Amino acid sequence: MAKWDIGWLPYWNRGICTEALRLVVDYCFTVKDFDTLWGDFFVDNPASGRVMEKCDFQDTGRELYCEHLYGGSERLVRVLKLNNYCKNKMEKQIVIRPACEQDYEFILKTNLDNVEVLSPMNADRLKFLATMTEQFLVAEVDGQSAAFLMALREGADRYDSENYRWFSAKYDSFLYVDRIVIAEPYRHLGIGTRLYQAVFDHAKELHIPFVTCEVDTLPYNEISLNFHKKMGFREVGTQYVHLNGVTVSLQEARVNEECIMNNEQ
Repeated sequence: MAKWDIGWLPYWNRGICTEALRLVVDYCFTVKDFDTLWGDFFVDNPASGRVMEKCDFQDTGRELYCEHLYGGSERLVRVLKLNNYCKNKMEKQIVIRPACEQDYEFILKTNLDNVEVLSPMNADRLKFLATMTEQFLVAEVDGQSAAFLMALREGADRYDSENYRWFSAKYDSFLYVDRIVIAEPYRHLGIGTRLYQAVFDHAKELHIPFVTCEVDTLPYNEISLNFHKKMGFREVGTQYVHLNGVTVSLQEARVNEECIMNNEQ
């Protein structure tokens, strides 16, 4: 075995390459807004192919030589393709509905799986938050729970969130997205956009001028920041959150300009 291989041995078979590729895919689809990704691997290195297949790349059946690759003139590569998670096809199968107690197991598990970017939530905390939510939504894909969103209006004085209290001190009327969480297998399907649109529509119906939220900036969450920018959010403040030990960008989206103008006059 070549010497340069030995240093990698302790890190093989730990899913590191798969996780790295998933981050690249997420960046390409969410930040760069690509429609399709292409990849290939040497046919005598099937492990690389398995990494791509775990990230949902589909085998095109094509094999060819790639002279631009080192050794590519003598070794065949197999070509794979990944569309943007069939967004258009899947959109018809996404259903947004109110959450119910039967969803709580899914909600707690999904929150735990993403707790590094969320505040923790156990069963008691979930029930407590549910009593204050203006909107508590679940997204389903093909009948399977895929995501959830919790949003609160002004006046939820019992809520101890530092970010919610920041908005409460500065806004008379707002709809605050406390958390939106999409389970890993269902990302890149446009679910986040659909959930936010449901929030915007609800705010417009009730003549609520602002939808508010926060996004981590330390650690820096570029994907979320770009997504919220596309949804029309803008930064209106920053603060350090002691509970999570993170710095956040506090953001608003203006969804009822007429209400805002009336308030400002």
